[in-house]
Amino acid sequence: MVFRRRPGGTFTEAVPARTRLDYLAFRELHHGAYLRFAQARTGDDHAATSLVDAAFTDLAAIWPDVLRSARPAAIAWSVLGRHIAALGAPAAPAAPDVPPAAHPGPDRSDALLLHGQLGLSVKETAEVMGIDEPSLRLLLRP
Repeated sequence: MVFRRRPGGTFTEAVPARTRLDYLAFRELHHGAYLRFAQARTGDDHAATSLVDAAFTDLAAIWPDVLRSARPAAIAWSVLGRHIAALGAPAAPAAPDVPPAAHPGPDRSDALLLHGQLGLSVKETAEVMGIDEPSLRLLLRP
């Protein structure tokens, strides 16, 4: 069976209904956090909406492969990150208690933004980024 995608991230009938439902459920679960993150990174609601929509369109195109992966949310987070980086959005600012010399990497700054500034719980942040909670806790350590 060939998987096909219509523009805008919707699937044709060639994609099994279960695959479509999995995608729609994932989108529903993560869209809000992705949008808040993109808004914080870009400072522009319109650009953030476009970035998140483009990321989900790309995910729809590869969704069957994403589902077969060990960590679908990690792939999705990476796709969103590539769209944000392509826009040239600045890296997420470090939390106030992180010394400037620490220069957190993208994963750390993303975690600090999601958890520290946007108020997602540790569990929610780990789920959005597609990492386990112990790994996230390491990223959040001062």
